[in-house]
Amino acid sequence: MRDYQKQRVYDWQNAIFNAVADTLPDIFVELPLEVGTRFAAKICEAYGIKPPKVVHHRYKDGLTAHYTRWNHTIVLPKNWAVCPKTIAHEAAHTVTDHLFGLGLAAHGKEFVTVYSNIMARFLYIDVDLINQITAEAGIDALNASPVPLRFKAAS
Repeated sequence: MRDYQKQRVYDWQNAIFNAVADTLPDIFVELPLEVGTRFAAKICEAYGIKPPKVVHHRYKDGLTAHYTRWNHTIVLPKNWAVCPKTIAHEAAHTVTDHLFGLGLAAHGKEFVTVYSNIMARFLYIDVDLINQITAEAGIDALNASPVPLRFKAAS
């Protein structure tokens, strides 16, 4: 499926992170890989999902982090810092895939809804701020106000 709002989602998340940079600086702090792994596990376990592995790609200076479905792993380019905001984004892909199934746009409305909830629940970003920036950005979510999470999981 075409990832129709990928760049808008990146711009949206950056707008949210810029809005909280002074009040929540810890979301930008570099973590040891094992701490990032525990953070991803905490997020996934809260949704009843087996925690993914979190690894640095040893051979490539890439531009993007990603979640690989086939081996349930969050992969970070070797030159990237492990920080809560990145782990939260990739964990949102993990949760979205498990709750809604495969075949969805990677940054579609299901992802935005899950990611919004992870930002509120685990990064402690204000729900009203998330909903306001989501509305301003014209991002598709499952609900007009993506937080709190309201969905029916795929069967």
